[in-house]
Amino acid sequence: MSFLRASSREQYQLRLAVCLGSTYYTKVPMSLQQVATREHISEKYLEELIVPLKKNNLVSATQGRRGGYLFIKSPQKVSVKDILWPRARVPGVALCTTKKGKCPLEKSCQAKNVWQQVQKEVEHTLEKIYLDTLLISH
Repeated sequence: MSFLRASSREQYQLRLAVCLGSTYYTKVPMSLQQVATREHISEKYLEELIVPLKKNNLVSATQGRRGGYLFIKSPQKVSVKDILWPRARVPGVALCTTKKGKCPLEKSCQAKNVWQQVQKEVEHTLEKIYLDTLLISH
């Protein structure tokens, strides 16, 4: 994530999750081809983006003619942070917020507290936004 700007990958990842989130309620699988058409995202790229959602046990695949993906965790319990940063792989807003020992000024930097506070607020905000609230407006 560039400073307070989500990468295209993160934007598409969230759009994919929002698209699939409704399948939790409908119990009707959605294919990546359907998502690609609806969201104007390449199906090949969606094949990459679905992997972290599967590994994080948010979606499952169903085979067959009417196969596709189903959201298996309640959208009321899935935060935007869970979607964008699975398994605590949290990008930092500054080097000092995620990689200890990488900044030569780490011990004396006066700005470090600012970046740590920004990091904390970004994470906290994304933890408070749940997928179900995005489905309502989708």
